[in-house]
Amino acid sequence: MTQYGVVVDGEVMDNGEQRFRLMLNGNGYVWTQPSADQPPAWQNAHLHKGVLETYIVQTGKIAVASLYEGERMVKIYHAGDVVTTELNVPHNVYLFAGAGIHTVKHGTPIGNPEKSGADWYPADPDFDVWSKSLNEATINELAS
Repeated sequence: MTQYGVVVDGEVMDNGEQRFRLMLNGNGYVWTQPSADQPPAWQNAHLHKGVLETYIVQTGKIAVASLYEGERMVKIYHAGDVVTTELNVPHNVYLFAGAGIHTVKHGTPIGNPEKSGADWYPADPDFDVWSKSLNEATINELAS
């Protein structure tokens, strides 16, 4: 499929998540599930300048932390829920044990040279540290 510009790959992320990708020109599809061997963990907080991410929760539940106009928010989404990020809004995702999500990346990528041209920009370090400090009890409390 590479002759058509389509990239298919899979990897285990630093937080143990397993990701399987089907990508074309910075857009595409990703299946993500937490590791069965490690406790769930937050991803890395980031934002996108031209690509939206639509998360479709297939199984279990996820938490999405976002920093919208200076306000930190946490929301929980369950199987069957769909949520789409906003451009230039920092966010982070936490998959509870047993979760599985489809992620559709769509839009016009604005590449980050430091990320091999991917439309992926690190969020403010304070937001990343804050979101990663949230345990499941705190996630549930903030989301209620």
